[in-house]
Amino acid sequence: MAELTGRVLIASDPGWDGARKGFAAWAPYDDNVPRYIVFCQDVHDVANAISYAKENHLPFRVRSGRHNYEAYSSLVKDGLIIDVSDIDFVRFDREGMTATVGSGLDSLELFEALGSFGVTLPLATGPSVGVAGLVLGGGFGVTSRKWGLTCDNLIALEIVTADGAIRQVSADADPDLFWACRGGGGGNFGVATSFEYELHPVGPMVTGGIIAHPFDRARDVLKFFRESTASLPDDHVLFGGLIHAPDGSGTKLVALVTMMLTFGSLR
Repeated sequence: MAELTGRVLIASDPGWDGARKGFAAWAPYDDNVPRYIVFCQDVHDVANAISYAKENHLPFRVRSGRHNYEAYSSLVKDGLIIDVSDIDFVRFDREGMTATVGSGLDSLELFEALGSFGVTLPLATGPSVGVAGLVLGGGFGVTSRKWGLTCDNLIALEIVTADGAIRQVSADADPDLFWACRGGGGGNFGVATSFEYELHPVGPMVTGGIIAHPFDRARDVLKFFRESTASLPDDHVLFGGLIHAPDGSGTKLVALVTMMLTFGSLR
């Protein structure tokens, strides 16, 4: 019989309330209390959790960064939450210009780890966005105009599928599953435990800041965005988006973020 392994929590354990809640403070957590939360330490803990859920007919959710506005990954009544946030390693290959990273990292953690080596890849604009959900859903970042989506930089991944099998997936090994895990289907083809990425050398970054405009100026702002990006040098990034006012009023704003990047050799 399958057993849960890793760091397993139940309702009587210290830290239970914090462990079962996610980014969305407004979600109905008290109406969806899990039976177990397992913080997996490696891929085998994930495989065991999937097998345990199947054998015991438990509904389960998979969670990494918890950055979900509907808190879907944390809402399961009398079931199991499979949390991979403790799988948070970074292994940098300087010669191959790649990194293999655990699926439990958030974007800020990976940015900082890669930045210490003078490399980067397109990651989320929000610091707490989980790397796993980002790449499995496609992944758009500030540098995507230069280097594509996060999934465009994915070389391979390790994933546990519904049958409990641990698979090493790439364009050469299981290419259909690899294709599906690069933005297809919301990342629902298994529980990813690590990713291998192609990296890009980057030097110091200067952030110019956010300039926000009322939503009724959107036409003028987007016209400026189109014209100015056509003539910007390659080491500048102008990034635009739609945001809500920080005062909680719900007012929509159009924002531009300016940055200057230095591209070149590794540190």
